[in-house]
Amino acid sequence: MVIIEEVVFVLTPFHIKSIVDLFPELLYSKSTLVFKANYLEISDMNCHFISFDNNEFSRKELLRNPIKGLKETRNNLNRVDSFLRENLEPFNLANNVQVYLGNDKDIYTQRFIQLHKKRIENLIAIDEGLGFYVKEDFKDRLFKVLYPVLTTLFFSKKIHFIKRLGTHPLVNKIFLRDIELLKEKNPEIQYLEYSKGNTRKIGKIKSGKVLIYSFPEQDLAISKARKGVVYADIINSCLGRGLEVIIKPHPREDIEEMIDMFDKKEGVTFLPKEVLGESVLYEEYELIISFFSSIILDLINRGYPKERILTIGFTSKPLVDFSAMIEYHYFNDFYFSKSKFGNESYS
Repeated sequence: MVIIEEVVFVLTPFHIKSIVDLFPELLYSKSTLVFKANYLEISDMNCHFISFDNNEFSRKELLRNPIKGLKETRNNLNRVDSFLRENLEPFNLANNVQVYLGNDKDIYTQRFIQLHKKRIENLIAIDEGLGFYVKEDFKDRLFKVLYPVLTTLFFSKKIHFIKRLGTHPLVNKIFLRDIELLKEKNPEIQYLEYSKGNTRKIGKIKSGKVLIYSFPEQDLAISKARKGVVYADIINSCLGRGLEVIIKPHPREDIEEMIDMFDKKEGVTFLPKEVLGESVLYEEYELIISFFSSIILDLINRGYPKERILTIGFTSKPLVDFSAMIEYHYFNDFYFSKSKFGNESYS
C-alpha cells in the first residue's frame, strides 16, 4: 500500500502554479496525493491524483428551499464522504501528514480534514486571491459559531463556515502575496509572504481593447439572465465605441450560453478557460474589468494603472479594503453605459 505523507488540494490553475512556485518538488513526489478539480489537466508529474467534481455547501440554496435543501445537502455530504473513503483505499495516510490547500471553503477539502484531522500535522493554506483578504463582520462571526453545531445536528457531519479563506480552525500556516492587505490576523497562525507571482512590469498601455475577467454565476446564486443583461450592457457599450472585447472565462464557469449570446458578435472574442489569468499581457488592454476577481492583486502589483481597473462586486461595499485604489460598483445596481467607463476616456 502506498504511504502518503503530503496531500494537496487544487481547484484552479493558479493553485497549481502557486504550489509549484512554493514547493517545486511536492508534485513530483510519490508520497504526494493530489485531489484536483476534474477540469484541471496535470501531467508529467510523479504524484498520485484523485479527480473530483467539487460541490460547495450553499447556504443561499439551503435557505431558499429549506426542506428540499436539507435533503439534498445531506445526500451530497454522504456522497462526498463515500467518495473520499473509496478513493483513499489504495493509500495509507502517514500519522503526520502535511496538507496544502488554496480553498478551505470547498466541501471535499473540509470533509477530508474532518475525517483525517488526527493524522494532520500541518494544514497549510496558500493565497489564491481576494478570498484571503475579505473583511468579516458580526454576522460572519456568529455563523462561525453556529455552523459546526447546526451542520452536526442536521447532517451528522461538521462543516465550518468560511467567509475569509484560511480561517479553518486547523489552519496553522498561510502563505500570502500581500500580508499588509490582511488587516485581521490570528496569533495562532504563521503568516509568510511569498513572491507575488510574475514581477514583470507592464509596458505602455495600448488602445482599442477591453478585457473582461468573467465569473461563475452558480457560485453566487446569480441567474444567467441577469448576468447576460450586465454583459450585454458592457459589450454593446464597448463595441459602440469601436473597442474590441476579449472575455477570459473563469475555470469553473459554464460559458457555453455566453458564447452563444456574444461570440457571433464582431469584435467579441473568448479566451480558452485553460489560459492562466495572470499570464495575459495586461498592456494590450486600455480597460480591464473583473467581477471581484483575484486578478486585481496581480494588476496592482505589476503597475497596471488603477484608473483603468473596473471591479464589479456582489456586495454593496467592497469586502477587501482597497480604499480608493480602484473603481468599485455593486453588481445589482451596475450599468456600464451609465458609468464614467461607458462615456469617458479611461485615462
